[in-house]
Order: sequence, then structure tokens, then C-alpha cells
Amino acid sequence: MNMKRWLLLLLKLLLVPILLFGIYIIIILVDIAQDERDADAVPMGFGSFNVIESSMIDPATILSSINHDDQNVFNFELGFPPDDPPFVTSVEWRQEDFLNLATSIFHVAWNESINDWTLYRMDYWTRCDDLYGFSVGEVYFFQETSDHKKYSGRGIDMQPEYGYVTWGGDTYRRRPFFGWKVINLKEMTVTAEEALRRAETSGGMEFRRSIENECGIFIQLWPEVSGRYDWRVHYWDDNGYTNDEPEFWIPTK
Repeated sequence: MNMKRWLLLLLKLLLVPILLFGIYIIIILVDIAQDERDADAVPMGFGSFNVIESSMIDPATILSSINHDDQNVFNFELGFPPDDPPFVTSVEWRQEDFLNLATSIFHVAWNESINDWTLYRMDYWTRCDDLYGFSVGEVYFFQETSDHKKYSGRGIDMQPEYGYVTWGGDTYRRRPFFGWKVINLKEMTVTAEEALRRAETSGGMEFRRSIENECGIFIQLWPEVSGRYDWRVHYWDDNGYTNDEPEFWIPTK
């Protein structure tokens, strides 16, 4: 057998495995692309959770109670709290206060440690005329399922000024090939309240004074959606008189 015929035979023998390998690679790439697309469907709000429960709380005593490991302060029931709950009292909570409350809710609602879940989103809110703390806090978590193909998602909404907390869970999303971006609290040196202080000195103070503090401030850390590991501090005008509502990106460390 001459060299040319030998090479042709070898090529024929290799053609099938090469073709199969190419098909295999294409299937993997399509699957990765599908996972990445589906991963964009992260829980945007509590409407996406399959199970939701809420409980009334006493904002004046709740932090002290959970510090003393009192778990009887919650009485969770299925569903959202009543529409338009009455205002209870003003609060000026820090990031740490909301995370401590979320930790206690985890223990009561699921009988699990919050440390077994991964934090991937934090939201805080305050009025422009009250910059000593926050009145609303939301935190979102996920955990990889045992088959490593999905994420289980959970969220906690804390509204102490209106005397209630809400949790959502039993929601699943396909795990993307590279996974979701996470928040590591141990690596962070800039808290939500410090991010607000820095935004104030960067132009936020000037904006809110220009509209006589008739505004709100939303602070968020969500690396998976923003694509950056920074706090987003957004001021907005209550009356919508200006389109020049400032937004600041503050590094977390």
C-alpha cells in the first residue's frame, strides 16, 4: 500500500471520531449558552418566589430581642402582609442590623444557618432628610442544589417602619456554567452607610439640598446584574422635576 492510499485510509478512520467530537463540543457550547441565558432570570422581586410568608414585628424591640436569641418575636403566615400597613415608627438601622435580623429569620423560617447560603444581592433605602440609617432592607441568597445543576433562591424583605418582615423561597434557577457573582462580607470594608456617606460628599448632598430633601436614596450591591463589585447609590426626586438624578458607584473596599 503506497503512502497516499495509507493516508486516505487513516483519514477515513479518523473522520468519524473527529465528527463525533465536534458534535459533542457544539452540544456543550449550546448548553453553556442556554445556562447563561437562563441565569439572567434571577429573582427580581418577591413576586418570583413560589412560597412567601410574612410576620409582624415590633421595630422598637426586635433588635434587642434577637440579640437575646428570642425566636418568639416572629409569627409567620403564608402570603404578603396586609395592603397598606400602617406606619409604626421611624427607624435608623445600619447594614449590620438588617443582616442580624435576616440571620434570625433564616433560623426561624427554615431552621438553617444563613452561613450555609451565599449572599448575592443587598438593597437599602432611606429618605433624603434622614441619613443616619436605613428604613428598608432586602437581602437575597442562593445555594447550589445537590445535582449541581440549579440554584435555590431565597429573599428577605425587612420593613421595620411598618412593622413587618417577609421571606420568599422555593424558587430555582439553572446554574450557569461560570456561576453567579457573589458578595463576600468578610472582604468588604465599605458598608452601605459608608457608601452613602461617600456619595454625599461626591455630589449627593448638593443634589438633595437643591430640591429641599424631597427625595429618596436607594443603595444596592448586586454584582451579578451590575457587572461590578461596587455599591450603586441612586438619588431620585419625589416630584420628578429633574431628570438629572445623580448615581454614584462606590467601591466596597
